[in-house]
Amino acid sequence: MEPIMRILYTLYLCKLISREVKEDVERFEQERILKGAEERKTTKKCRRDMLLYRNNLKALEDKNGNTTESRAGMGAICEEFYTQLMSSRSKVPPPHLPRRNERLLEVLISEVRNAIVALDSGKAPGKDGITVEMLRAKAFPLWRDLARMFSRYLELRQISKA
Repeated sequence: MEPIMRILYTLYLCKLISREVKEDVERFEQERILKGAEERKTTKKCRRDMLLYRNNLKALEDKNGNTTESRAGMGAICEEFYTQLMSSRSKVPPPHLPRRNERLLEVLISEVRNAIVALDSGKAPGKDGITVEMLRAKAFPLWRDLARMFSRYLELRQISKA
């Protein structure tokens, strides 16, 4: 048989098998509902009974190819798999933290602008009575002054109480 014909034949068989499985499941569910009706069960109880026949994970294979059927063993295999999947394999240098006497970077005007633009408008003002609309209206001169003020606070390492 030619390779293309073999592939087409396999696809056709897969479709037939999946169709038969689907029909078999539908027949099973119909039989269960009819049986429940004969026993005067509610449809809710029939559906709950059918859920018991859903496919559950019966066994897992570990790295060595050993099959485990116990829940604890399957849990350990899953934990190991996801731990390995999510663990980092690259070396990341520790972050550079500034020393006490080292000068910090200044707050940029664009950072202040982005923060003000991201604020929700229409909110009530704070104790100072300044609204978001007022911050946006003054635009560049205000953003520049705020950036300088925040940079100074970072340099002093404290925020003024006024």
